[in-house]
Amino acid sequence: MAYVSASPSPSHSLTPSLQSKTPILTPSSFSGDAVHPILPYMAQGANSALEDAAVFSSLLSHATSSTQEARKEKIKHAIETYEKIRKPRVEWVSAETVRLQQEHHLLDGPAQQLRDREMSAADWYVQNPLPS
Repeated sequence: MAYVSASPSPSHSLTPSLQSKTPILTPSSFSGDAVHPILPYMAQGANSALEDAAVFSSLLSHATSSTQEARKEKIKHAIETYEKIRKPRVEWVSAETVRLQQEHHLLDGPAQQLRDREMSAADWYVQNPLPS
């Protein structure tokens, strides 16, 4: 079952909304930014779509049965499992990109100066690697 946003994000027009979702009850499937828009601060949009496809195709490969009714149930289960597997990671990536958006667009001032000092340290990227 695919989900789409029932309302725009309340905080900012560029912030993806993962809050209220409305199910689409059709034999359709969505992946990538169509389901979970991700800001570009981690370059994870296309990667998330590839992860979606890999997980979903693996789950669907097990949705075989000799009867159509049993196959429908297995597909329904695959879709529910897909959402349980993917949702935590997608929510984390989306939240992290929002955090990076805020960090990268600080107004000039003490917070921006502190960020710049920390990032200019030679080992900042070693101490703060992006998870894969």
